[in-house]
Amino acid sequence: MSETKIQVTYSYLTDVWQSYGGQEQRRCLRSVPRRTISYEYTSMNSSEAQWLRAQLRKKQNNFEFIPMWHDVAYLSEDFLGGKSMYIDPEYMIGFHNCDAIEIFAHDDVMHHEGINITKKVKKYENNIIHLKTVLDKNLNKKNTWILPLIRCSVQTPLSSSYIYSNGTNIKMVYEDIGYKPPFDINSQYYEQYNYLVDGFNRYNLPPSYNGRQVFLNTPQWLDDDSLTLKVSKNVNKLDNDTGIFKYDLKNTNSYDTHEITVLLRNKRMINNIIKFFTKVKGQFKSFYCPSWANDFNLAQSIKKGSNYIYTDLSETYRYYMENGRNKKIVVFTNDWKSYIFDISAYTYEKIDDKKYGKLLLGSSSSVNIPVKNVRMVSFFNLVRLDSDEMQINYESNIAATVQLSMKEVDDA
Repeated sequence: MSETKIQVTYSYLTDVWQSYGGQEQRRCLRSVPRRTISYEYTSMNSSEAQWLRAQLRKKQNNFEFIPMWHDVAYLSEDFLGGKSMYIDPEYMIGFHNCDAIEIFAHDDVMHHEGINITKKVKKYENNIIHLKTVLDKNLNKKNTWILPLIRCSVQTPLSSSYIYSNGTNIKMVYEDIGYKPPFDINSQYYEQYNYLVDGFNRYNLPPSYNGRQVFLNTPQWLDDDSLTLKVSKNVNKLDNDTGIFKYDLKNTNSYDTHEITVLLRNKRMINNIIKFFTKVKGQFKSFYCPSWANDFNLAQSIKKGSNYIYTDLSETYRYYMENGRNKKIVVFTNDWKSYIFDISAYTYEKIDDKKYGKLLLGSSSSVNIPVKNVRMVSFFNLVRLDSDEMQINYESNIAATVQLSMKEVDDA
């Protein structure tokens, strides 16, 4: 049997009340996210296929220990027997609320049969796992896997497909029952970000702005349309279906919803996205995020001390002036810097008989930004997640993708 695909879903529960004018009040109803893990299995021989189909008949109220195949941990040094195992700190997050582990070791070179041992954990001390009983084995850090064992229940409904008469395909879905042992890993492993990732946040965006987090991951353009935009209006259509219809404008704002696909190319990025989701608690907390699109083409350089920006699109004011929200922009430059500005108004100006769009800024620029040094100008939106669920699709234990939808909000 082999795992062909792994998906892990984290889910919160948020009540959202929206006022007539568009303001939201939100209440978080789940203090910690629920977690479901799905593994796809394929078997081509009859005995394994029969065992897989038998899993469909498990009692629903029982739990079992499930290896977290996506959370493989590695030794930081060779284990020479005893009760203390030193783990690479980058992989400690998988042992959150875990009191049992499974150890796999195999040596193809020395033709050892290898081991598969389950051990109970006594406690964690920084990046050290202290076992309850002695493990009388030598383990090489290069060929040893440590898997957290988490108490889970099988989710229904379950189904399988036959591969002729002897084979089976099945997707097993497990839900973490939320067991909390009397000890846990240090909170730094599941609370603090680790941004020491090559090429991450290349434009040096601030981790927080106006007291809110900033989403620092960029779209990876796995496909040509890895980033999408939907614009909604806070409006009612009054229509009697047989004649005249009218629009009741609750406010003049438009609301951007961006859907972004992010490539998580190492364990740190996977851990960071999980930490981000738990900090904003699904739809509950708002945060800032660039649109990561070229929303304005600069027509002239931005001069130090000026409080305006000229754009190529002279009709900008027609589409944005009536928007009741003072949006923000972020200017990304070729020397990997970013500058955030408030937009206070939209207008236009004629210069040498040519008409330009003009963005009036909330404050004067503190730097000169030559137009040739500008990579793009994006909206810097205040958003919340548009779903209480986040699904991570694992390609391996150190590579995954996630798709997030971010809805613009009017939070004060």
